[in-house]
Parts: sequence; C-alpha cells; structure tokens
Amino acid sequence: MKAEKIKTILIVDDSKIARNMMRRVTSTVVPHAEIFEAENADVAWGQWEKYRPDLGVFDLNMPGKNGLELAEMVLAADPEARLVLCTANVQEVIKERAAEFGVSFINKPINDEKITRLIEGLNG
Repeated sequence: MKAEKIKTILIVDDSKIARNMMRRVTSTVVPHAEIFEAENADVAWGQWEKYRPDLGVFDLNMPGKNGLELAEMVLAADPEARLVLCTANVQEVIKERAAEFGVSFINKPINDEKITRLIEGLNG
C-alpha cells in the first residue's frame, strides 16, 4: 500500500497523549490522511466497521481487549487489513504473536523516522 493510497487511519491507544503524538507524527508522514482515534478496542471496533480505514495502529496494553485481540477481530472481518501494533512492550513473544497475525510492529516511543520506515515497509 503506497503512502499516497492511505486515506484513512485509525489510531487506538488508551493514552490521549500517545494518540496525539501518533496523530502528529502520522500527519507529517501522510499529511492528506483522515485520522480517527479510539481510546479502547470497543470504540475502535465500531469505528473500524464504520470507516474501514486503510491503516490501523493499535496500542497493545489497554483496558478491556488488548491491541492483539483487536487485531484478531479486525482480521477476522477484514483479512486484508493493514495493521500495526505500536507498543512499549518489546518482548519477543509479543513481536512473534503480532507477526503470526501478519501485524506490523513498531516500538514506542514513536518518531517521524519510525513512522516513515513503517509506511515505506507497508509499500512492500
């Protein structure tokens, strides 16, 4: 998926500060994209169903369902979904589980360079 093809992005994180930072960085890399936010998996699921974003960026640790559980739900409904797990939890088991689902991984803290590499990586 080319960066210019990314028109909608869903950022899911229970931290408003983290969502704001991800929005700022993502807006720099993909300035034309419409960005939606959710503070948990339940809100995110409703937004996913409504908007079918081109890219989902999910935190791992959130109240209720975690980011991998949300990814599993999204992929069951939309197997072609482009998803990224963005977390400070860099344990190999988490990275491996994300890879099993076909979910990209980026560790926090994020910055323009990491997001740029991520988008370029999604371009294949």
